[in-house]
Amino acid sequence: MDSKVAKRYLARVRRALVCGCPDRKALLARCEAMVETFCQENPEAGYDAYVAAFGEPADFAAELLSRLDKGRVEAALKQRRLIHGCIAALFAAIVVCSAVFWYVQYEKSTELDEDLVIVEYPMLDLAPEEVETAIGDIPEVASWRAGEDE
Repeated sequence: MDSKVAKRYLARVRRALVCGCPDRKALLARCEAMVETFCQENPEAGYDAYVAAFGEPADFAAELLSRLDKGRVEAALKQRRLIHGCIAALFAAIVVCSAVFWYVQYEKSTELDEDLVIVEYPMLDLAPEEVETAIGDIPEVASWRAGEDE
């Protein structure tokens, strides 16, 4: 089948078919045969011509499904709803976990380190000898002194 319009119509019918895989394949084969015959008879037909010949894709799919056992169709519909519900729940869980993760990261970034001491005073002009003396007066527990590792 070369017609893009026919492929688009079939894709919409395929999306509307809610049934088990074997039934779906059989119905799609029947539908494709009918659309192929129509396409060969009307090669220049537009989408509206397909709708006029077969009906809206959802209605055509409903007509095809009406020939199946209602219990099998309802079971397939229930399974589709369950899958969509699981996907929605998974997406919601991912969103919640992401929000919690980024909130924790934000909280960590805003808390102050307990060992951090901020001293604010005017800058002093010290001679190099005075700087060396001041550094020498720093207690040994300070691990940030230049060149020393704990």
